[in-house]
Formats: sequence, structure tokens, C-alpha cells
Amino acid sequence: MSIDRHLSHAMATQECPAKTTRFYSAYGLVFASEFVLPELIEVAPCAADAWIKRGRFEDQRAPCEDTTWYRFEEGHAVLHWDTVGTFKVQSGHEIIVEKADNVGDDLVAFPLLGPVLAVLLHQRGLFILHASSIGIKGCGLCLLGDKGAGKSTTAASLVAAGHTLLTDDIVAIDCDAGGDFYVLAGFPQIKLAADAGARIDLAESRILAQAHPSIDKNRYRLTSGFSGLRVKLEKLFVLVRGNELGVTCLSGRQSLDALIRYSYMSRFGAAAMVGDSVAVHLMQCAKIAGGLHVNVLSVPDNLGLLDELVHVLERQAA
Repeated sequence: MSIDRHLSHAMATQECPAKTTRFYSAYGLVFASEFVLPELIEVAPCAADAWIKRGRFEDQRAPCEDTTWYRFEEGHAVLHWDTVGTFKVQSGHEIIVEKADNVGDDLVAFPLLGPVLAVLLHQRGLFILHASSIGIKGCGLCLLGDKGAGKSTTAASLVAAGHTLLTDDIVAIDCDAGGDFYVLAGFPQIKLAADAGARIDLAESRILAQAHPSIDKNRYRLTSGFSGLRVKLEKLFVLVRGNELGVTCLSGRQSLDALIRYSYMSRFGAAAMVGDSVAVHLMQCAKIAGGLHVNVLSVPDNLGLLDELVHVLERQAA
């Protein structure tokens, strides 16, 4: 991802209050939102951990050709997509959104519940991976990999086999005082390409409407098979394409490299690491690499082998 030609100054002023503020739970937090977010689990009004508000920005950035840009500073970040809008994330407690012209709330949800939310969770001190996570009999597994490696497809196959989705796309990891690592449950949605969706039977789900014709994956909103609880993380798997199924354990250094590579903040480049973020980020990576098993899972590009893939991961969780 390219780093922005940034706002030289950005001040947010709140628009007229939304008629309705809705409350949602995700990643162990309660969000008070002025946007309707059907992807999330709605809860009764209560004290919120973070707010999602409509706002307006005074944009004085220099003219440039970049359609997507980011600015990171101590305590806040600004993320911009010309086709969607501008998002300011502040101190892990607030997201202010200015939509682009003629953009609906449903399209706003794509970056909001993706990179923008990842930045907020990072600001709260959690370690964030671009990954999927599944619970198998109380054992948390994390699936890492490049785009197209099959993370969501594998996760959906495990859900169809009766296991529990913890989170798809954004994995937030917390460490307790005893040194154990936990995956915080996200929200009950998996994004799948059409061929994978046709092959995997997610009977207890509904497909949400597409927000834009260029989006190439369907959003499956699960009605069961989702855990709202945090689950102890036991193993991580880096999915790579290979000729046959197989699991290989990584060395400590290889594990560290994998965690750095697939950490969500690495997607934004070096400019995302401000202040003491670099040191904290590396310590988190090293702690997880030293405390958990990180493996390579070779996955053939063959949807007909999904059942066998499920059995491999079930045995790994045993």
C-alpha cells in the first residue's frame, strides 16, 4: 500500500447528530455507531468503549494523484479512499468518518470494518494480524497467508464442518498476565469468492447485498457457528500453495519473520510505525513467535480437497 501525501492539517467537526446511535459488540468492545453496520452483533445501549461518528474534515493536503493515502501520527491516524471517504482514528477510542459524495453507508463499512478497525485495535495495544481464526474444541487456530492463499475458504470449510468462527480478515491477539495468548472474537462474517461459496455449505448464513459492483467476494453473515468469546490461541499456520497437503514447523526466526510479514500494520508500510510503535510491535511479534507453534500449511489449489484439509487441521488441534 502506498503512503499518502498527507493532510497538512485536519480538524474534524461533527455534523448534525445522527437520528439513531446503534450499539454493537466486536473484539471484546462495545461500539456506539452513527452508521448502521449489519455485519456486527447489535447489543442494548450501554457504556461504549469506542465511538464511530460522522464528521467533516478541513482537507488542506497538497494536490496529488494518489486516490488512496494514509497519515500516521502519535495517537491518531487518517486513512483516505477517494471512492469512499476519509477516516480519522483517534487514541483507540474514536473513528470519525467523512463520506465521499454519493457514497452509501454500506460501502463505508468495507474500509471501516477492515483497515480502519485494524488501526483502532492496534492503537489499543492489541497485536493485529491479517488472517482468519477458528476455534476447534476450545483450541484457537490462526490462518495466515498472502491474498488468495485460501484463509477465508479454509475457515469457512471448518465452520461448515461444525467448528467455530472467531474472526475473518482481522485477528486481534491479546496476552494475559500469565503469558497465554487469546484471539478476541470479531464478528460473524466470512468473505468468499463465488467458486468457494458454491462449494462450501454455509447453511446457517445469509449473503449480504453487494455494496459496489467491483467487489469480487460475497459477504456471508453467519447465523450460527460464531463464538463471541475470546479463545486461547494454540497454533498459527501460514497457508501457501503447494502440490499436496502438508504441515511443516517453522524455526523461531522463521516464525518471527512470518508474524512481521502478516501483521496488519505492515500493510501500511514503515510510516505506520510512529513513536515507540516499532519497539512494541517487534516485542509482540517476538513474544508470540517464542510462545506458540508457527507452521507452514501447504494447500493445493483444489477445492475438492477441502474436506481433507479440514481433517488435517482437526488433527493439529487434537
